[in-house]
Amino acid sequence: MRWICLCVIVFLPISTRCSTEPFHVVGPGHVLYAVAGQDLVLPCNLKPSISAEGMTVEWFRLNYHSANPLVHLYKDFRDQNGDQIQSYKGRTSLFQDNLKNGNVSLKLNKVQISDEGDYRCYIQSEVYDDDNLVRVIVRGIGQTPVLYLEDYGDDRMNLVCESGVWMPRPTIDWLDHEGRILNAEPPEELSDAQGFTLKRQLTIHSNDSKRFVCRASQMDDRLGKKEVVTKEAMIQISMPVILDSNTNHPLLAISDDGKEKEIIAPPANPPPEWFGEAVIGV
Repeated sequence: MRWICLCVIVFLPISTRCSTEPFHVVGPGHVLYAVAGQDLVLPCNLKPSISAEGMTVEWFRLNYHSANPLVHLYKDFRDQNGDQIQSYKGRTSLFQDNLKNGNVSLKLNKVQISDEGDYRCYIQSEVYDDDNLVRVIVRGIGQTPVLYLEDYGDDRMNLVCESGVWMPRPTIDWLDHEGRILNAEPPEELSDAQGFTLKRQLTIHSNDSKRFVCRASQMDDRLGKKEVVTKEAMIQISMPVILDSNTNHPLLAISDDGKEKEIIAPPANPPPEWFGEAVIGV
């Protein structure tokens, strides 16, 4: 009888985890400033630069209004984001190729106003764990104001200026052709998790200026220095009013005789040509 010896070689994956080596988690050391709609990297690294491939990497929000504050979870060599906050789904990622170098930074795509707040970068090996905090401030720069006619009579008309979405809250003013601020109605304000939208009405009469400017201006000093953003739109009018369908703002539907109009609700993303100078013709 012959005996055959069969030798089986099994290749097992080699973990690059240094689970018994102590480490510290290091953050950026300063507040991060982001503009809504842009991408942002939240820096976080291990010191010394040991591999984090076999560790647990957890990013979550502090003082978040939800019972589940998870922003991103990497565990057992893969992302596990089933319990992630809904607003972050599809927008977070780690730098997978750099985990072996101790880079556990989080990339956040298309930053939203609601992303502002404090984040915790928590890293856990088989023996050690550590964390670091990262604070994010988000600025929302609104659109150029939209101007439209809300009502008019024989010798007066009501002009409306609307602009959003901003964070922090802007001011909104009507000016005449010489740049003087006019006495307009108090601003109407709509605010939600994404920021502020403001609307302001101006009543003008037949003996008033023929050209008006609406200015939305935002001052942000949350980082210790003042940064100002201003956006303006101009409207030129003539009274008595005959509305011209060739020059009226797209928010207005004009009757055949040019004397009746209907306000049309603006779409969520109006086209660029709606912004800037608007003219009500005669």
